[in-house]
Amino acid sequence: MRIEDTPLQFFEEVQAQVILPGGQNTLFNHDVVTAPEVAGQELLAIDDPANTRGEAIGPFIVNPPETQIDTLGIDILLPRGLFYANDAGGQDAKEVRWTVEARAVNDEGEPTTGWQTLISGTSYSAWSGWNTTWSTASAVTTQTYHSDSEGGYYSTSYGPPRMPANTLTEEYQLGDCASQDYESGICYSYYIQRRTRSAYSQQEVISAATPDTIRRSYRYPVTPGRYEVKVVRLDHKDTRARAGHELRWGEVRGYLVNPSLPAGITFLAVKMRATDNLSMRSSRLINCLVTRKLPVWHPSTGWSSPQATRSIAWAFADAVRASYGAKLADSRIDLNALYRLDQTWNQRGDQFDAVFDQKVTVWEALTRIARCGRAVPYLQSGVVRLVRDETKTLPVARFTTANIVKGSFKLQYVMPGEETADAVTVEFFSPKTWKPAEVTVSLPGSTEANPATVNLFGCTNQTQAMREGKYIAAANRYRRRLITFRTEMEGLIPTFGDLIAISHDMPAQGTEGNTGGSPAGESADIPWSQLARVMAIRPRGEQVEIACVVEHPMVHTSDQ
Repeated sequence: MRIEDTPLQFFEEVQAQVILPGGQNTLFNHDVVTAPEVAGQELLAIDDPANTRGEAIGPFIVNPPETQIDTLGIDILLPRGLFYANDAGGQDAKEVRWTVEARAVNDEGEPTTGWQTLISGTSYSAWSGWNTTWSTASAVTTQTYHSDSEGGYYSTSYGPPRMPANTLTEEYQLGDCASQDYESGICYSYYIQRRTRSAYSQQEVISAATPDTIRRSYRYPVTPGRYEVKVVRLDHKDTRARAGHELRWGEVRGYLVNPSLPAGITFLAVKMRATDNLSMRSSRLINCLVTRKLPVWHPSTGWSSPQATRSIAWAFADAVRASYGAKLADSRIDLNALYRLDQTWNQRGDQFDAVFDQKVTVWEALTRIARCGRAVPYLQSGVVRLVRDETKTLPVARFTTANIVKGSFKLQYVMPGEETADAVTVEFFSPKTWKPAEVTVSLPGSTEANPATVNLFGCTNQTQAMREGKYIAAANRYRRRLITFRTEMEGLIPTFGDLIAISHDMPAQGTEGNTGGSPAGESADIPWSQLARVMAIRPRGEQVEIACVVEHPMVHTSDQ
């Protein structure tokens, strides 16, 4: 756990707690609601001449209907400090006084009790000045043992008078000695001064002599319920230019009864005390170095217990199976294909390292995870499958003029233009800087004048990013012929990503084998034949429409 690049343990004012699933937050109540209407309004006494409204701020309802709070929190702010600049160049003390009042309301917002004044503890007025008349007090007598070469003896010595026990309401300071034995130098009594302050009843008070901003937070326990709150200032604002006497209501919070955490999630609770050691910016830069642990599947042993893994396959499976994902059973996942792909990705060093910190659909999450491994998810017969764009040499089906519906064959060439990307800039996350980084790759002969930008979510390896960038650039250069045609039920044999063979009667291109269009034992000279990768299969009544792209071997060799 860190703040920016500094470990959290170096900040004395910061406490943290890792809350595992099913655990409780012991640092603070995290179920907190606020009234957005409270946003730093200035507080003025109702009878203050500066209060043109002639009324207090509020009341504001704190918590929503059908919720209960058992604690109220009030933030008070003095943005100009609290002082009066005296003629000597210093600051004299000033004080501000206010009350916090609350009453219960029902779900319709109607009051169910009267106003109750809340108090956080005993509040005191400012200290009075020292009394100008000095009084005297006798010294305290103690016995001290002395010894010399002629033998030991006792003598009496004297010290200052003791302070009063109640130092909250009165203080004394010592002056000169009032009476003493000049021969021995012993003081028998001292001059003293006294000052006092009084305790306020059901009022909050701040007394200070500082131009620095003052922030105070107060908590008030209440009977569980729904509440509205108002804050009433009691003293008049000193509007003189020399005075800092501005009082503002920063925020009101309600702490919900019986706070709970969602199940199945690990939380990090952080509690900070505002000091000069934490800036407003750095206090928000909390980050953690974490290790992902997921179950791993094997064909013979099944699922393991959660273990550290950076695998694309098992991150994909977790998103399909987990309660925060698609919640599907194992029978709805092509686990054997995932296991095979996991072996491929491990050999290549392809990994998925990412945090989903924003709400997305399950399918979007699956797409992002798969894309990091050059794969695409698809749904077939209720089963979530994954296909990777990789080298394939054996077509699963062959389509010729014998089983292609007449007039349905279309071949489209995608011609490059001025806007066509000739390079790819891949954005990934750097494990060195812990910030987004990018790398631009291109194929031989490219000027890199018009790169396309691709974000590879979950990629934290520059080598992996470069491989995927070259693959994308090669696909953009070499896969520029699109084919669509219709066939009958044999169109359901291939699936998304499969390799198929296509031949058609286009002149001077290739040779097609006889599948029934010519007499038995003969062959027809139909010279166009290509391997293509299936991009889409669309049922059209009793026919099936297949969309594919003509395959090119350079797509899979240019990134090695």
